[in-house]
Amino acid sequence: MKDNLESLNNDGGHTVKIDLDYRDMCDEKIAVAESLGASGKLQEALDTLLVVEKTTRNASDVVSTGRILVAIVKLCFHAKDWALLNEYIFMLAKKKSQLILAFGEMVRECYTFIDQMPDKETKYKLIECLRIVTEGKVELDRDQLTLKLIQIKESEGDVTGAENILQELQFEAYGCFKTQEEI
Repeated sequence: MKDNLESLNNDGGHTVKIDLDYRDMCDEKIAVAESLGASGKLQEALDTLLVVEKTTRNASDVVSTGRILVAIVKLCFHAKDWALLNEYIFMLAKKKSQLILAFGEMVRECYTFIDQMPDKETKYKLIECLRIVTEGKVELDRDQLTLKLIQIKESEGDVTGAENILQELQFEAYGCFKTQEEI
């Protein structure tokens, strides 16, 4: 059995990586999901994209997986279902063999949602959800989320809360941010 598998993965002593491109399928399924979401069938739209997400993730198609993840969170955002948005962020983060680059694309898309949240509580829940799922995976994105949370706390006059959050930030990451003079 092992010999059969090796013959599939070797080409004269060189390992052959099987690359699959699901770009066309993604274009089609994202369009279908967007139309379903626009007609009020959010769960059906999400289910359609989850099937494609699994296919692209298992094929290690980073670009297509990233597009699907972004489409899923956008559907939840446009439906203004904040609890479902957070639920899907958690669920997608916990998928087995989740592609970190694709996952990072989703996180960066969700970052753009923060300032558009309807109230302070919803904004805090989204930030905390993103901070939890990015821990140990995409640390720079997590640090930027932490910085955003600090800025929100400072703008509300909660300097002590901002200081407490700042202490969590890894010292190495601090050097990655632009200083006031660079801005």
